[in-house]
Amino acid sequence: MRIVIADDEQWVRTALKEMLLEADSGTEIVGEALNGSHMAKLAEEEQPDVVFVDIRMPEMNGLEGIASARDKSPETIWVILSGYSDFQYAQEAIRLGVQEYLLKPVSPEKLRETLLNVQKLKFARKTNRNTDFRNWLISSFYMEGQDEKSGDFRKLQMMGMLLYFDTWVEPEERERYQERVTKLLEKRAVELEQYGNVYCAYFMPQQQKMILATGIGTGVGKERKEDIEEWFESLQKEFFKVSDKHCTLMGIYTKWCDSVTEMVDCMNREEWVEYCRIMAAPDRIWYFEELGKNRKSIQPCKVRMCERLMHIAKGMHEGSYLHFIDCVVKAEKEWVSCQAQTNATEYANMKHYLAVITGINRFMTKDEFRSMEMGKVLAFIRENARQVLARGKAGQKEEDVIKLAEDYILGHFGEDISVSQVALQLSLTPNYLSALFHKKTGTTFVKYLTRVRMREAEKLLQSTKLPVWRIAEKTGFSDTRYFTKIFKDYYGILPSEYGNRI
Repeated sequence: MRIVIADDEQWVRTALKEMLLEADSGTEIVGEALNGSHMAKLAEEEQPDVVFVDIRMPEMNGLEGIASARDKSPETIWVILSGYSDFQYAQEAIRLGVQEYLLKPVSPEKLRETLLNVQKLKFARKTNRNTDFRNWLISSFYMEGQDEKSGDFRKLQMMGMLLYFDTWVEPEERERYQERVTKLLEKRAVELEQYGNVYCAYFMPQQQKMILATGIGTGVGKERKEDIEEWFESLQKEFFKVSDKHCTLMGIYTKWCDSVTEMVDCMNREEWVEYCRIMAAPDRIWYFEELGKNRKSIQPCKVRMCERLMHIAKGMHEGSYLHFIDCVVKAEKEWVSCQAQTNATEYANMKHYLAVITGINRFMTKDEFRSMEMGKVLAFIRENARQVLARGKAGQKEEDVIKLAEDYILGHFGEDISVSQVALQLSLTPNYLSALFHKKTGTTFVKYLTRVRMREAEKLLQSTKLPVWRIAEKTGFSDTRYFTKIFKDYYGILPSEYGNRI
């Protein structure tokens, strides 16, 4: 808790400081004042949580100092600490909104009780004000004229962020990402309290977006603005940690705005923001102003291509097969005319966006995706649209993919199957399935298939009188000599000898 002490007697200030520090280890004395004028200046500069004020001080008394400072430090809690219980003083203190009136000498117990009451009051006040701020913020986005009727909030300077959730996963999984972000914001928003008259709120106007805004009141100087900007930047780094191959969080920030209307206008540049951000690197901090600098110079074909990609994202979430196919086909056609005019950075960022909104990286390795040209990626999505849409809804895990592969092997090991054939059945690339299979099972696809075939061959030798060539045929081997070699390598004995031994 940040505290200012105002008393013209040095020994009183020293004694009170020692008592406060002993009463609460989280206390920070941010200033000491000798009179009401000095106290008012300190309150404006420091925006303290609480000020302990003596009434009788030279030049300007404590009550006059409170009257001068309260509008400039509206979140400060005022506590009178006086040797006089004059009724007139008490009346004036109530009128000025003083929360506590303590008589000297004050005991350590009474001081601790006062600090506890101050903390409760501050928490309740902050909660209510942030709730009011959030409601006002929402109404400012959806109801014209709210900025003119907002009372104290109308005086705030605003800085905001539009946070995009780009993902292919089903709504339940997407909500888990949003919950992680919400918990992160709840935790980090507490840090803003140290800056005094600062408000913070966030809400989700759509499933794929979140709006976060801070407002600062009078008395918060340039240094505090820079602190809040750093807070935003550190927050974005936390968002990068939440991002993964299934979901990319991309935040776009406003500069400081003189009103909520200016901030809302900035964020509502929806059309150009959407296509500019698709061509922008997702792993850095962007400002609306920065994104919009070159938007007029972007060729129309790139704008149309970004719109096609946005339609694919929408089709992915709607889940309609025919609509999704139509969106992909139109994107393929648009890419033919757009490809030559797209530079390497724009190309890489468009491709990344396409991967995140469709989950294409579930079907192939990173190297395969990296080397695959955009047109071929779109063709792969079109050819496997049903699987892409189904996985998008089910959010199938890697373990589930391996289970499907194992089930397919168990049902078809007697046929001439390969990793390519199984990958085709699962709408995966062979390299991706091979890498995933080894990662999850600890063995290669071929070794797993061989093990299944050998165990089946052993069962047939134990339970039937079938000739070796017939058992080889039933377990997927067209060459009996090759089957015999593999069996001996596996069991250390020929199939014919194994049967005779039984």
